[in-house]
Amino acid sequence: MPRCSSSRSVGARSETRSGCPPAGGSPLASVCDRASRSITSRSSATALWPPPSRSGATTRPRATRSPSPSREAAGTCSAPGATGPRCRSSICTRSGRRARSMCEWAGSRCARARMPPSSYAGSTASTKRRELTKRGTRRRSGSTCCGCSPRRGRCTRSRRAPRTPSRSRRDRCCDDATPSPGTHSAPVGPMFVATSNMLPTLATPRRDSGPQRGDVQTALMTAAAPSSGDYAGWRLLASHGPFSGPFVDPHWMLSWTEAFAPQEPVLVCARDGRRLVGLAALQRVVESWGGRRVAVLQSRTNAESFRFAFLSWRGRVDIQEQLWRALCQSGDCDVIRIEHVPEGSPTLAAALTVAEELGWRSLIQPTFLTPWRPLSPTVPWDDGLTRRFRRNLRRAERRLGELGEVCFEVVTTGTRLKQALDVFYRLEASGWKGQRGTAVAQRSQVKRFYDGLVDRAEVWIPILTVCGDPVAAYVLRISGHNIFALKTGYDQTYSKYAPGLLLTSRVIRYGLEHGMEMLDLMASQARWKADWAREVRPHYELLLFAPTPTGRYAYWVRYGVRQQARKLPGAARLARWLRTR
Repeated sequence: MPRCSSSRSVGARSETRSGCPPAGGSPLASVCDRASRSITSRSSATALWPPPSRSGATTRPRATRSPSPSREAAGTCSAPGATGPRCRSSICTRSGRRARSMCEWAGSRCARARMPPSSYAGSTASTKRRELTKRGTRRRSGSTCCGCSPRRGRCTRSRRAPRTPSRSRRDRCCDDATPSPGTHSAPVGPMFVATSNMLPTLATPRRDSGPQRGDVQTALMTAAAPSSGDYAGWRLLASHGPFSGPFVDPHWMLSWTEAFAPQEPVLVCARDGRRLVGLAALQRVVESWGGRRVAVLQSRTNAESFRFAFLSWRGRVDIQEQLWRALCQSGDCDVIRIEHVPEGSPTLAAALTVAEELGWRSLIQPTFLTPWRPLSPTVPWDDGLTRRFRRNLRRAERRLGELGEVCFEVVTTGTRLKQALDVFYRLEASGWKGQRGTAVAQRSQVKRFYDGLVDRAEVWIPILTVCGDPVAAYVLRISGHNIFALKTGYDQTYSKYAPGLLLTSRVIRYGLEHGMEMLDLMASQARWKADWAREVRPHYELLLFAPTPTGRYAYWVRYGVRQQARKLPGAARLARWLRTR
């Protein structure tokens, strides 16, 4: 009995056939030829198949590369010539159709199924039936296709793969996306191929994916700070927020708590096992709104606080959502108020999501715009300054130098840091702040706060002197490569020489020399800050009102009437008219 041998190389996408009769001029053969051309068009070891003629006849060139013994053995067809009773190979070479054992062929079809006797290669009825009705395409498990011979148009029972329970179309497409061992398949069209050198990379898990959603547990406690063992985790969480972290880290919060002594400090912690992955430092206060007592859960902020946010592992929003759920579901507050949240903070997004989920009413109000200036060694230090402002700086520098030797010094560590802080207190109290009674040295709580902050955190105090006398000083908080200007003071007797502006220019140059990347001038926007920084960072106050009678009353008595009145036509015009009266 003559024997037909066929082989297909999956890696090079080439075919070698010997002794197999051509598929003839059937439409099915033409379709298969076009599919073969799409498979082999990108390989140099394949032959380009010419388009079929109108009569349906095609000329099928043979590849010049001989098949390997292993490929030939894997694709041996045991049928006698073109009319064998059965096909044992995984690829039917007589019909030019591959074994669609995976969903890569058409998404949900496989050729290993019962087929009518007319569904052999060269049958027009088979082509129409497959195009219109998709009959005979039920998926089978396993990786061996018994195919269909021209005489017996169905797979034999002994060679047919075992059936699996019928599943949905979506399951059929996705279950067998990875071929099982021993499968020789060449999918049509582009696909991702994992080579041997990619497998270790694909199998390597992520280094530190952080806590999983279901493993995080939250707890609400009345405490000023967590245990001493959590300080390292607290600092790590603060480092994940470069703009808000310096104002919610343990150095800042412990100094603030010791100085201002809130009545009932509250901590909301999220843990992944024993590791701290989320934290929010709050305080509980009782206020009178419209003659009614309202329990308010508020951030630990006041006039000396410039920014606030919740902390989470790498700024993950889902952890912050769990912190918000713990606050809202605690049931011991009517209003939650968070002040000075910067724009783009995940704290805002998480709060709005949880408020909508639990039925809390939310309200966002702008507080202030903070100017900030990027620092880069690739551009001049005075980049972005107006020509007039530069001219004024040069003139002030020259006039101040006429008074004597001008020196600039930055105190960073040691006992001299306390001495430099006392110099700043004296300079600030000598100006208009001392006249109004708002200087740091005139307020005991504020002075205690900055004393504790200098002892705990990394603080720079630059001082500008003329003939040894200090004329201006800064209090700067350093975090990473960012500079945050907390306080500034200067001697009023030197005001016409602009010592504060000259000090700022030297701070910028000093920061560039030490690898700093940003100068944040903090608090609200002022005229002298606008000369240095064109960029601003908006901050907002976030309020959530509980879906309780007291929560609804608190909203309407303080904000609701005003918010609804703004929606009335002509309300803004009426408000402007009332202001002018």
